[in-house]
Amino acid sequence: MQRVFDATAHLERSGAMPQVRALEEECVLQVLHADTIAAATERYLKYMPLINPWRFIFAVPKGISLNGLINRKFSKTATSISLFGDSEVLFLDARTLSEKSSDGVNLLAIDYSIGLDTQAASYLRRLTQGERSDGLPEDVAEVIAFIAEGHINIDPLPYVLENIVSLEDRKTLGAFEATLEAYAHLRSIDAGLFQRCGVVRSRHSADRHAREVAALKHTLLHAPEMKAVARELCVFQLTKKAILLKSVLIQWESPQKSLHAKIEKLLAFMHVKLGKVSQRELVLASTYFEQHQNLLFFRKIQTGKPFEKLIKEINGMSWDLAHLRGMERIGTFEPFDFARHTVPGFLTFDEGLADVLRTNSLRVFAVRQDGERPYTIPASPRFGHGTEEFDAALEKRFYSDIARQERANRSRLTNGELTVLISSLESELRSYCSLT
Repeated sequence: MQRVFDATAHLERSGAMPQVRALEEECVLQVLHADTIAAATERYLKYMPLINPWRFIFAVPKGISLNGLINRKFSKTATSISLFGDSEVLFLDARTLSEKSSDGVNLLAIDYSIGLDTQAASYLRRLTQGERSDGLPEDVAEVIAFIAEGHINIDPLPYVLENIVSLEDRKTLGAFEATLEAYAHLRSIDAGLFQRCGVVRSRHSADRHAREVAALKHTLLHAPEMKAVARELCVFQLTKKAILLKSVLIQWESPQKSLHAKIEKLLAFMHVKLGKVSQRELVLASTYFEQHQNLLFFRKIQTGKPFEKLIKEINGMSWDLAHLRGMERIGTFEPFDFARHTVPGFLTFDEGLADVLRTNSLRVFAVRQDGERPYTIPASPRFGHGTEEFDAALEKRFYSDIARQERANRSRLTNGELTVLISSLESELRSYCSLT
């Protein structure tokens, strides 16, 4: 029998694998940071032998439109939006390039995977349990009709990851299981029954529905990869909470300071205390420093509010930001069998969160076939819009090779260390609330 040469195994045995992966990573970064789509494609073709396992999605002015599919604004507060905001997208990968027809047309099957925040999940759960819609947003029926169209895949992962840590509470466990059952109804919703009677029920038999709920629960609670994702998102949430707390403290303690001074202080906190710079949160904080409570996402963070309510709001906001990272993680999962790419999105009834999704959208997303951490490039400037005059000074201090190496040399904070840091920041905020 002819022996098949395994290049990967050979490289691992020879010790050359780390150097090859480093070169592969550099080639991926070259594609990510190209100024134009044409330049990105040219670089991709040049480096294709090394980056063949990678898939890229670019936000472009003219490409595949997501409007009406994953991107939809409903009549009142509900919004469904992709990682790429309102932009259209372009896909770049070896298979897509190889299958393009002579007239340049390529037919792609795409998995539009939409997550729901806990608030949205609770609304839909109440409807599937037959409760009256009194007190629910007026456009919740529009959302159900949108799901019933069958163009999207409703993903329970964001809800599960936010609530999985509190399942020892029997009341929480009951709501959790009811919500998973609601997800199963939504994933196989009887569109005709909903159109005729407004009833949300699965089109499958009771026995099949019960099996689907059991399988969903088993996958989400016991799959090994789920535990890894849950740990990862927990770190994300704690990190976002620390950044939000610091941002609020900077704004409240020195409201008259310049935008440059506030951003510099937040960057110094990220650099020294966290050992990492979080780009999305940096842009968000920059907007907050300029707009204060006029930025919808921060509208409930007011100086006159009791400390306990402030902390509750900030904790919820930190989960919102963590879910944005979780959406990126969903984009690393293998799409359904019929699909080539996964385009993650989020559905929320929170207008502030929808605003954050738009202003913190991605310009490019890249993922390896083995599902490693994705590479992302935000669409916004590094320090937010209108900050070009002091970009150079902050670049030199926090983004030089020396600064990056300083952060790389620090060990990442554990959950326990992050909790201690958050407690310290909360104490500062409590003291400020006492003074005001």
